[in-house]
Parts: sequence; structure tokens; C-alpha cells
Amino acid sequence: NLRAQIFALRRILGDGEGGQSFIQNVPGRGYRFVCPVENRTPTAKAVPAEVRHPQILGREDTVASILARLPQRRLLTIVGPGGIGKTTVARAVAAAFGPTCTDGVRWVDLSASSGDQSAAEAIAVALGLINFTSDHSPAVLSWLKDKRLLLVMDSCDRVVSSVAAL
Repeated sequence: NLRAQIFALRRILGDGEGGQSFIQNVPGRGYRFVCPVENRTPTAKAVPAEVRHPQILGREDTVASILARLPQRRLLTIVGPGGIGKTTVARAVAAAFGPTCTDGVRWVDLSASSGDQSAAEAIAVALGLINFTSDHSPAVLSWLKDKRLLLVMDSCDRVVSSVAAL
């Protein structure tokens, strides 16, 4: 199965076309990714793809109201029944407010999270933190303490007690 998956991956990447190699078989060790990798650290005011160019109709007043409150509040919650556009509103707010934040916007999708530590882990992943402990909370709090950014936590209702404790 591994060989079939590597074959499929090579085909998708175009491995071998034009003499370019992406995956190498190392005898006695396995497969190795050999393509040059470029580290692209986001700039201070980078806006994640999740919040760029939102399509919003009929929620302009809601977005304006949130944007007016956001500079005075450290925590703002958008609530309502499922499917009414909370995420769309959050994206529009993040796109408009994000450039005013020195450290930009970070989007955390908590829809797959559950349990006590998973919220801190999901936030750590979104922030790009590498932590090899079971408790990600100290690393998240330490990283956030001197930042001026907009942290959007989507689907927070799934792990609300974990996020509240954090």
C-alpha cells in the first residue's frame, strides 16, 4: 500500500518530469522528500486565506457594529443558531480589522476539537507553535502575552469550557 501511495504522490507532484525529483527512495531507510523547501513566515500584517474577500450580503450592519466594539473589547462573541452566517460575519470583521493589528489575524478552526486540551492544541497549531508536551496552554499563553493580533476561534461552542479556562 505504501508503494502505491508513493506512486500516486509522485504522479500528482510530477516527480521525474523535466529531471526534477521530489521523492527519493533511500535503500535501508525508506522514502525521503528531496525537493527544496522555502520557509514562508507570514508577515506581521498577513491576513489568512480564511478571512480574505468574504462575500457578505445583508450583514453589513452587524459587521459595522462588531467593528465599532472591537477596539474597546478584548473578547467578543458572535452567537446564534447554526447556518445564519456567524463565520461569514467573523471573516468580514477579520478582513476589515486585521490590518489594524500589529501582529495580524490568526484563524483557529475548532470544529474538529473536543476534550479539555484540544482547544489549546488547535490554537497552538494555528499559531505555528511546536510543543512536545501534553499541555499546550503555557506555550499558547506565553506566545500571545505580548502580541497585538486578532485571534478568531471558529466553532468555539464545541470546546467552550476548554477555551474559557485558557
